[in-house]
Amino acid sequence: GSLIVHPDGSTTEVAGFPVDVVDTTGAGDAFSAALAVALAEGKELVDAVHFATRAGALACTRLGVIPALASRAELDGLEG
Repeated sequence: GSLIVHPDGSTTEVAGFPVDVVDTTGAGDAFSAALAVALAEGKELVDAVHFATRAGALACTRLGVIPALASRAELDGLEG
């Protein structure tokens, strides 16, 4: 999951996605890249963090870094 801390000090929790973890290598990179993509597309911060959290979770289900990076279709199919 993720925690957003807003400029006024309030927080928003974004639930994680339950997955069978195989390898956590690259999960943070997947999260950061997906967050940047979502924000660049104009998504609101909370929606962007939901998208990024899905990417980080999915990355944990595969071995290695590059193979763990999800396609856009995979992330869009993992709505939650």
